[in-house]
Amino acid sequence: MKERMITHRKYFSIVTMMVVLLFMFMFTQVAKENISGYTINAYAAEKPVSGGGRWMPRQGGSGPGTEGEPSVEDGGFILLFGDKESAVGNIVQQWCLYTKRELVTRGSVAGYAPESGKLPEMVLVDSAVVDYGRDLKTLTGLADRGIHLVFCTLPDVSVIRAQRDLRKLLGIQYVRADEVEVEGVHLFEDFFLGGSYMYIVASEEDEKRQDLDLTMPWYVTLTGTKTYMVGMLNEVLRDEVAKNEYFPGIIWRNSYGEAMVFAVNGDYMSDLTGIGILSAIVYETKDYDIYPIINAQNLVITDYPNFSDENTQVIEDVYSRTPRVVQQDIFWPTLLSVLRRGGWKLTSFITPQYDYQDEIEPVADNLVFYLQQFKEAGAEAGISLRHGEEVSLPEKARRDGEFYRSLDNDYIYSAAYIKTEEFSELEGLADVEFTENLRTITCEYDPEDHLVFYYSDGVTGQGIVSDARLQTYTENVRLRSLETALGYCNVKIDMHDVLWPESDDTHWERVYESVASNLDTWWKPFGSFTKTTLTQSDTRLRTFLNLDYATGREKDRVRLEVEGLEGEAWFLLRTHGEGVAEITGAECQEVERDAYLLRVTEPQVEIQLEKNRGILKYTMSRD
Repeated sequence: MKERMITHRKYFSIVTMMVVLLFMFMFTQVAKENISGYTINAYAAEKPVSGGGRWMPRQGGSGPGTEGEPSVEDGGFILLFGDKESAVGNIVQQWCLYTKRELVTRGSVAGYAPESGKLPEMVLVDSAVVDYGRDLKTLTGLADRGIHLVFCTLPDVSVIRAQRDLRKLLGIQYVRADEVEVEGVHLFEDFFLGGSYMYIVASEEDEKRQDLDLTMPWYVTLTGTKTYMVGMLNEVLRDEVAKNEYFPGIIWRNSYGEAMVFAVNGDYMSDLTGIGILSAIVYETKDYDIYPIINAQNLVITDYPNFSDENTQVIEDVYSRTPRVVQQDIFWPTLLSVLRRGGWKLTSFITPQYDYQDEIEPVADNLVFYLQQFKEAGAEAGISLRHGEEVSLPEKARRDGEFYRSLDNDYIYSAAYIKTEEFSELEGLADVEFTENLRTITCEYDPEDHLVFYYSDGVTGQGIVSDARLQTYTENVRLRSLETALGYCNVKIDMHDVLWPESDDTHWERVYESVASNLDTWWKPFGSFTKTTLTQSDTRLRTFLNLDYATGREKDRVRLEVEGLEGEAWFLLRTHGEGVAEITGAECQEVERDAYLLRVTEPQVEIQLEKNRGILKYTMSRD
């Protein structure tokens, strides 16, 4: 057979093609590493708004915690009969701050006599400070003047049983039982966003979620009251009743002349759920309501990735891989699938190391890999300030700063995570250069503090309210409440337990299964709100805390005026059977029936309402 020879021309062409292909692949990788901008945190590019312009209650008697008469000449303030330092008082103060309402608190009802020109918009009652034998006449008198009452807590069942006029005010027909064990709780639609839901145990998984208080007094409400939440009876008791009015009431409304009287049977007003309850109650008292929200859905991962091969033996025993490999090849791909499926924008709180005494140092190349991954996924890197007992917070920050600076890149770490019990240590970071770019800090919500707040004029605080691994029924009621009041959630996946596993429940396959299922299920009704990184959420939070607003209606036209608008602000409009026909000064999107998300870009907004026919004339651009 005759040998075939490659001509010089063909040989040159082949070599040229190989060189071109090699150059193309090399150039692609170089471009990915150098042109993609992974060393820049795009979310921290703009200078944040200062907290120096935050909204504050007016002084002179109308601020939170003030005893005595308000100085607000035109009324419109909230009056709380209760202790401002109590759990209920804290929730009321937060709600008033977020909705820009003046608050007056009185430690008792005795001696209160409102002046006609200084009537409150609404009166909130914590029964702990009320002597119903003496004070009932005053409360009834307020309702007679058309002032809405909210009983944040109820008196002992014996007091309600003994006082007929109190039962009439509350809308209670009679007390069927001092105590009843219910099977579950039914939350009806059109109160919180997210629709109705029955919190019952129908499976083994439900057993893990059920943590609601199922023991309560059984109040049978009057015909004509409107019920928002009831206890669900077992089969025997259920056969005896046919209407919701006869089920044990948890939250309901009674009409008393021109006033509405709301009652909360239980301790729901003692935690963050109370913020949404108050927003939903105000909505029920009006033909429409419009109020500011944050509009931020945050997903944060704590202590991931870790850049040192710590706890190697345990990790290899569980996953048959080194810590570095298991984090890159197992944890990250599965996390990425969760992000893409739900549209989440992750904030990952990275840590060079956790144990500062084991002489295992972090590897810089690991950080480069993750910064590239975060850039492609639309995520951001924050810093974890969680530390062990062997190192102080300032020392950890100093040593971590040396590691990050060794990469010689310009990435700005603007968000940080810290454990709640370590929050007081933040003052020690004032002289640590590494933390100078921090603008927002997140930690688990402290019931004695506010959910979102200014830590200083330059730094905000954002509370974590959910653990993605287990969404209990109490947490889900709270979730619906906070989405209704603030359009806000901050969900945590704690990877510290996964990297330092102490039981099978903290192994990644189980954690991932729970996280993926929960995120795909419980947050689905709130898909209209924006998924954000924590720095993006911080930008929205600052505008939310700084702005003030006023609203009014003439016939079918609603007018909204906003002060302190920085770029854009977000509001929620809730109506009763009306839709948005036209809008100027803002964009609008339907969240669910009778609920609309407004992206306000002008200080004056006009909304034309009409009988609800669905979304026809407007859309909203998404970030």
